[in-house]
Amino acid sequence: MLRIAVCDDAVQYTELLYSYLQKVLYAKTVDASVTTYQNAKALLEDHAITPFDVLFLDIDGVLNNIRTKETFEDYVFVSDDKILLLKQIIDATDAKIVLSSSFRRFFEKENGIILPRTLKGKKVYDLFQQYGISIYDITPINYNEREDQIKEWLSIRND
Repeated sequence: MLRIAVCDDAVQYTELLYSYLQKVLYAKTVDASVTTYQNAKALLEDHAITPFDVLFLDIDGVLNNIRTKETFEDYVFVSDDKILLLKQIIDATDAKIVLSSSFRRFFEKENGIILPRTLKGKKVYDLFQQYGISIYDITPINYNEREDQIKEWLSIRND
């Protein structure tokens, strides 16, 4: 069974994505479960019960917080305690990170590899590398609505 987690601090997105993913998975007769979270801590607490194969991750508000946003103004960093939670989730579940947040605009896919294309992307990329975290993929950038991004991402997947 394919196990999917959606982690986004915006409840409306997690509800929309949950509904959409359920419809797509049913239509494609994929044996899968989808679990939604509003924070990385709750996701980590459930990892023992629900190991994930794919994690749709929103960085804004999930891996950073008000303090990091205020401290760094133009540069959005993630807080150390939350990046450690993410690392624990990945280590425990072997999940792959698919960026579905506005942060995906700071990256590009080149020869199947996700690389930073902006200064903000480089800072996030370097921090992830420091913790041994890699980004598996990004959702398409040609949609504004997150559910449309994930819909297209799912439709082109062969794995």
